[in-house]
Amino acid sequence: MPGGEVPDLLKSIQGSFIHMAIYFLLALLIICGASQFTLSKVGTSIFTFTLLIILVMGGILEPIQELYIPNRVGELEDVIANMLGGVIAVFLWRTLVKN
Repeated sequence: MPGGEVPDLLKSIQGSFIHMAIYFLLALLIICGASQFTLSKVGTSIFTFTLLIILVMGGILEPIQELYIPNRVGELEDVIANMLGGVIAVFLWRTLVKN
C-alpha cells in the first residue's frame, strides 16, 4: 500500500494502541514510584492511587486538547484507550507480581 493511503480503521487502531501503551507505561511508573521500587510494598492503596491518577488524566487531557490546542481534536476513543492502558497495567501487575 502506498505511504499516504492508510485506511482510517488502521489509523484509529494504531492511535488507540499508542494511547494504551503510553498510559500502560505511565501506570507502571506510578506504581514503581509510589512503592519506592520495592515489590513487597505494593498494596491496594497504591493501585487505587494509580487508577485514580490514570482515570483523571486520561479523562481530562482529551477535552483540554479539544478546547485549548488549535488544530487538535479530543476523541472519546482516546479517553477509553488511555484508561484501558492504565487498567491493564494495574491488572497485570497484580496478577503477575505476587506480594
